[in-house]
Amino acid sequence: MDRKGTDKPEPDVAVVDHDDVIEGKVGLYREHGPCETIVVAEQERVHATVHARDTGVWTCRALTGLGDDLVVPSAGLACKVANLYRDTRWQPRRGRGDRP
Repeated sequence: MDRKGTDKPEPDVAVVDHDDVIEGKVGLYREHGPCETIVVAEQERVHATVHARDTGVWTCRALTGLGDDLVVPSAGLACKVANLYRDTRWQPRRGRGDRP
């Protein structure tokens, strides 16, 4: 919040390696009224979870394929899970001679 009490939401990025920390952080965001979507991307495998609130009810969807659609309408985001893992061992950068 700024000094006038106006919300200025910004994405939060945290790198953690313990499931309890992740669950606790997700729980905190679920309790935060203005938060509509939480995306958790794992680094040891292709696996992202999208927690979304719609009319007060939270749902959770697992995305496990590089071709899966990752959509966060409130942030204007629509991409493939592969975009989360670009330039990693799961989605390495292609060389000029590599075929698509």
